[in-house]
This record gives sequence, structure tokens and C-alpha cells, in this order.
Amino acid sequence: MEYSKFAKDFSIISVGHLLLLLRNFLFLPLVTKLVGTEAYGVWTQLSVTITFVTTFSLLGLPAAVVRFLAVKKDRRDIQQGLYSSLAVSAVTSSFVGVMFLMFANPIGGFLQSGPNLVRLIAGIIILDSCNGVFLNGLRALQKVGWYSVLLTAQAFGEIGLGVWFLASNQGLEGFTLSLILIRVFMCGILLFLFLRTVGFAVPTFSLIPQYLRFGFPTVISS
Repeated sequence: MEYSKFAKDFSIISVGHLLLLLRNFLFLPLVTKLVGTEAYGVWTQLSVTITFVTTFSLLGLPAAVVRFLAVKKDRRDIQQGLYSSLAVSAVTSSFVGVMFLMFANPIGGFLQSGPNLVRLIAGIIILDSCNGVFLNGLRALQKVGWYSVLLTAQAFGEIGLGVWFLASNQGLEGFTLSLILIRVFMCGILLFLFLRTVGFAVPTFSLIPQYLRFGFPTVISS
């Protein structure tokens, strides 16, 4: 029975990740057609930057959430593990976001993009950090159905809204704004799910040292 459940959960999660890969595959011809190869090259650099910076700003806490919350039964332990990790990730990613806002011009020059795009991806970094903790919380609590549904909704939401912004001649700034809107929507749904499932508790951060000892080495290794 345990093996059957594991295989089912693994299959559901794999489908979600495959759909994200499909999104990336579809983005190439769509964005190139609508804004040109040069703009797509700029977006590729921004996308890599988002992934790289978000990974470090999370401090490996999503991996720790999956590792430790999966074996917790007490609601208070789950609340503290989740909301403490969320708070730390929100603070670290917000600090990074503020740095991007303050140094938008030099960062934009380095990435060969405008400063407005740099300011917009600061919002994506913050939202991706928060959503990363939430999504791995779903995995830890074995809510893999919701996990896969939300990944799928994000993938196709980004394609649909992103293409609409591009087709409306909003350029990369409009496209990036569409990604922010999808992530805000995702964050709202995830917050609602966890408030309904485990409730809320003010984080005490008592578990964070343990989580960082486990999670931060995974950032370095990745």
C-alpha cells in the first residue's frame, strides 16, 4: 500500500513538472515570434537570474520543509516549520528585491535589459520564494493533487496571460507583469489552502537553525 501511494504521488508530481517543461518549450517559439530573437535573449538572461537568485534567497528551506514536515503530526510543529520558513524566505528575498530596486540601472546594464524589467523581476523573486515554501509544504503534507494542479495552472496561466500581453504590444515589461499577476494569484490560493488546512501561528523561528543546517548545504551543492 505504501509503495502504491508513493508511486502514485511520484507520478502526479512528475506530470506537474513535465507540464512546466512543456511551458518552457512553448515559450520559445511564442515569445520569439511576438517580440523577436533579441528580446527573447534578454528574457532568457532575466529568467536565469531569477532562478539563480531565488535559489540562494530560499537558503534551502523548501528542502528542509519537505524533510521535516513530512514526519510531523502535531499541528503546532507543522505551523512553526511552515510559517517560520515562509517568514525567513520572505525577508531574505525582500532584501534581495530591495537591492534590485536600488541598483536597477547597473543590474539592467549588466543584463542588457532596461531598469524597469529589473524592478519587475524583483517582485518575481519575492513571490517565487514564498510560493516555493508553500509548494514544498504541499509535498510534505502529501497534498500532491493540489501541488500538481497548481503547477499546471501556473504553467498554462503564464502562457495564456503572457501571450495576451505580448500580443497587445506590451513588450517584455507587460510579459513580466503577467508573470507577477499569476504568481500573486498562486500565492493567494496557497495561503488560503494552508490557513484552511493547518491554520495560522505566529512564527517563533525555533526550528530555523535545524532547517538551515539541513537545507543550506543543498543550496551550495546545487
